[in-house]
Amino acid sequence: MKYYLIIFYNYIIQGSMEQYFFNLLFKLISSVGIVFFILYCFFLSYYKYWEKRNFPYLVPRFPLGNSQSLFCKFPGPNLEFTDHYREIKKKGYKFAGVFATIRPILVIADTEIVKDILVKDFDHFADRGFYKTASDPLSVTLFSMDAVEWRKTRIRLTPTFTSGKLKMMFPLIICVSASMIEEIDDLAKENSDIDIKKIATNFTINTLALCALGIEPGKSESSYILSEMAQKHFDVHTPIDLLKYSLMNRFPDFSSILGLKLLKKEVSEFFITVVRDAMKYREEMKLFRPDLLELLMNIKNETKSSPNPLTDNQLIAEIFDFFLASLDTSSATISFTLFELGKNPDIQEKVRLEIEGISNKHNGKLNTDSLAEMKYLHQIINESLRLYPPLPTLERKCMKSYKINGTDLIIEKGTSIVIPVFGIHRDPEHYPDPKKFDPERFSDSNKGNIKANTYLPFGIGPRSCIGLRFGYLMVQIALIEILRRYRIAVSPSTCLPMDMDKQVLMLLLKNPILLKATKI
Repeated sequence: MKYYLIIFYNYIIQGSMEQYFFNLLFKLISSVGIVFFILYCFFLSYYKYWEKRNFPYLVPRFPLGNSQSLFCKFPGPNLEFTDHYREIKKKGYKFAGVFATIRPILVIADTEIVKDILVKDFDHFADRGFYKTASDPLSVTLFSMDAVEWRKTRIRLTPTFTSGKLKMMFPLIICVSASMIEEIDDLAKENSDIDIKKIATNFTINTLALCALGIEPGKSESSYILSEMAQKHFDVHTPIDLLKYSLMNRFPDFSSILGLKLLKKEVSEFFITVVRDAMKYREEMKLFRPDLLELLMNIKNETKSSPNPLTDNQLIAEIFDFFLASLDTSSATISFTLFELGKNPDIQEKVRLEIEGISNKHNGKLNTDSLAEMKYLHQIINESLRLYPPLPTLERKCMKSYKINGTDLIIEKGTSIVIPVFGIHRDPEHYPDPKKFDPERFSDSNKGNIKANTYLPFGIGPRSCIGLRFGYLMVQIALIEILRRYRIAVSPSTCLPMDMDKQVLMLLLKNPILLKATKI
């Protein structure tokens, strides 16, 4: 009897269970297959966007589109668009459509069309299209504002960066540079490798803290936390961060509906608290400081009764934008410039002689007049910005349907436009031997040979960078203070050739630039 029960179990019950699990697995695989097929057809329908409108386009791949990865580390176009630019030029197109997963983007390769978009027909493309949401007030800044708000705010803020205001901040920047030199000096004495991006970032953050908020470097806990929070904004530590930023990049409208915030909660709360406390302290103590916060507080008071007052949230957002816009751009330019000077000691020596000669002429003191006379230093910085533009792409959003000059093609309202600055700057059609660091391109005798609309480190047109003169001033002072004291060389520990991170908004290396400094 026991024998027959075992047979019954093996052939009837166990067989039924196996059949049950087989059927379940079949249904699961079938369901996944159906979902995959529906998703594939859905993506395929989106991939017809440029073809239906008779635009040239680069063939997308499911499910990435023309992207190299599903994920990105920060919203906005990245260095991948340099690859798109080169493929577009190779095919002989002036522009072409691509897809960020399924989002259609038009990439511009022709510099005349670049001029049309950024300058001539600016009213069609006044929006940047950068991600923002009303639930995240610090994301609504001069950089990201829609055209209507941008125009009103730009007019109010332009006086903040006049020559007179920069002169007020000049001694503050000089003051901060002293701590940067101390940091380099300690490393130079030990013949240690210098992570120049780290040094330049510390200098930039301390300068911004002093010039924007009156926070002296190392004099308060806020200065240390400010540095930590500024860096934390760009750091992607968790899969959630990666997923969030990727959604903002690939599906911005959907992300906005979900209320996804660009800023991390602790970063946002910290900046709001610091700025509000600083405002309150100055108002109560009737304290005056020659910095950005003081200028913005004056604008706030002057516009209180106007139809378009500057609110506290707007003021804080602009302070935050000032930090972010200057932080990575200035520190990257300082780092890349010193890297190239380390590789080219003859150029380094030539600019050092210029710095020493003009400094002696002004009794060893730096001022705006002496900086203006340092023409070769200007050439070096301009060439560094060509070779390493801190923002490797420019983004615009079409506000109203636009017919591309010389064609019958219409860019529809809402379409994202990307101008690959890095690709244009390194195009041999515009710059012979484009990878060579050659400051003579920008000499008085040669700069007239640079083709119009091919030099775009700060953009061109009405929506170009409002704070470029301040950022440029920081870079000048940092380079002068370093080069007049040290000979710079590239450390053998530096990983070459450079490997750029293609998944971030700014120009960023995967490995640090390591330098050696020898006291003069």
